[in-house]
Amino acid sequence: MRNSLILGIIFLILSSFVMGDLAVAQENSTTDEAQLFTQIELIDNKSNESPLEMLKKLNAIIATCKKNNWQQACLYASTLKVESLLSTTDINEAEKLLKPLMTLANKLNKPTILIRLELVDLNIKDSKGLFEGIPELQSRLLEKASTVASPQLAGEIYHDVGDSLYQSLDYTGALLSLNQAYESYQLANDLSAVGRVLNTLANINNSLGNTDVALEYLQKSLAISYELNNKFGSSIVLFNMSYSYLNSDNIKEARNHMQQAMQLSIELNDDIGIAWAKKELASYDIQEKNWQNAIALYTEIEPIFIQSGSALPLFETLKGQALAYLALNELDLAKQKADQCRRILKNLKDPIYQIALHKIDADIAYAKKDFQQAFDILAENYTFANDVRSEEKQKEIEKQLIRFSSKLKEKENQALVTENKLKNLQINQQAAQQKLWWLVIGFGILLLLAVGFMLFIQTRNRNHFKSMALNDHLTNSPNRRAILEYAELRFQESIRTQQTLTIGIIDIDNFKKLNDKYGHKVGDDVLVAFATACKNTIRQYDKFGRYGGEEWLFVFANTTPAEISAIFSRIRDELHKIIQQRQHDFSNVTFSMGVATYHKDTDKTLHNLINRADQNLYKAKALGKDQIVF
Repeated sequence: MRNSLILGIIFLILSSFVMGDLAVAQENSTTDEAQLFTQIELIDNKSNESPLEMLKKLNAIIATCKKNNWQQACLYASTLKVESLLSTTDINEAEKLLKPLMTLANKLNKPTILIRLELVDLNIKDSKGLFEGIPELQSRLLEKASTVASPQLAGEIYHDVGDSLYQSLDYTGALLSLNQAYESYQLANDLSAVGRVLNTLANINNSLGNTDVALEYLQKSLAISYELNNKFGSSIVLFNMSYSYLNSDNIKEARNHMQQAMQLSIELNDDIGIAWAKKELASYDIQEKNWQNAIALYTEIEPIFIQSGSALPLFETLKGQALAYLALNELDLAKQKADQCRRILKNLKDPIYQIALHKIDADIAYAKKDFQQAFDILAENYTFANDVRSEEKQKEIEKQLIRFSSKLKEKENQALVTENKLKNLQINQQAAQQKLWWLVIGFGILLLLAVGFMLFIQTRNRNHFKSMALNDHLTNSPNRRAILEYAELRFQESIRTQQTLTIGIIDIDNFKKLNDKYGHKVGDDVLVAFATACKNTIRQYDKFGRYGGEEWLFVFANTTPAEISAIFSRIRDELHKIIQQRQHDFSNVTFSMGVATYHKDTDKTLHNLINRADQNLYKAKALGKDQIVF
């Protein structure tokens, strides 16, 4: 009886499996290409799914597409697949799929898909350090960004090109492109993509030493990831926050955030994410002199990065092993890992990696007591470092150079003393000591001069990058970020003191028609002329900045409507004068202005005040342009 009951239960279970399989088969058989397109679009638009989850779904869809020879659906799904592979740093697999997909996109005449595949191509080239063709590809994509109808796609182009320019050390171009990406994503109302832009901006600020700014961006990006329940995005942001805390010499917080990032990667079964986190944790072990722990972690993740095809994490893993072996005085193993680093150095654009490797070479030579070779390597490295953006690395190289120089000089002096003793045993000890003191004093003066020079270079570069981040590249006037920061300061001051604060927004009339008729170069010339006119005419305590495109934001303190009208007229007269001097085929460039004055009952935020000024600008346009509306 009991056996019969057991057999009956087994039969029911097997029957349910068979019926389930039949149902799935029936569902697949009734799915047509249009329905499959809808499924792919849903995957494409889900911002909170991890790339690994997307890959599982896409592989099943691609199999169905190939079975039914649905080329268009297959192209769309496969494009999402290579994008997801990039996110998981599976560079080799993405590269293998790319060329056939680009051929199919051309065959089916799918320009939007082709742009997305070109972005994949750009990311692969950057990851592998393939310099050839990258500037041309960047330029071609930026041209397409200005013509595509979709703000979402335009944002993706500007973001990926901005990230590529950052990796090429073109910070000015990167910041300009990322600003356009931010505006495009906001227009598309894509909160997840806005978070990615903030993440990239944080990376740039980390590279420039602006750790506080980087952490501010990352906090905003993390809040977006949490809001969207995007664990994959959160893991990336936590990873970068760890790097920021490390730059601030807060290794405890750095380790804490990296462990959080790794835990999220574990929950997502993201092997590459886990490997990246372990790589950073191993680097923290290096700093804390836990050499064996570091070697164990590096050895575990090395095969994963070899498989992925990404040059940077593999280089850092090998470099970390070399440092650990060097600290343990296992010099042959250290040299072996340094030689492996050298083979992939050509795939890394940033010269900082060459400096780091040369430093290891010098340390190995020093450990082998070959002081001359160590000194020569670092002397060459120091010269090379003068063209590198990282002054902190240069200072470290200089410090090591002095250490080796002192050791070499000590060795030379010992030889000289021995030789002098053999030639003349009656050497005057007091004269030798006096000479030594002069050498020490001279060396000290040279050292002070070198340190002073390095501090000067560091201050100059920091000021340069700070100015670059707050200035509009074209007009050399304050950019959107700078003028908004200033406006916020004045707004908060008005709340406290109830002083009069007035915001004005100026828009150049018919600017698009002017661009279309005379070309973008003339349009740029008009923008530069307008900025010059403003600098020449506004009062010292008023401020202006480029708000976006042909729009300009003005901040007036304790200014009456009559005074603003007079400023408006002065700018107009000065602009006409500058344009006439430049001998253009036109002279009558006009602009409209909307003005709003702070009121404590209606303007709870600066955004409210700017919106009221913007509404008045629209009224000025509607009333015939070339005028002010208060």
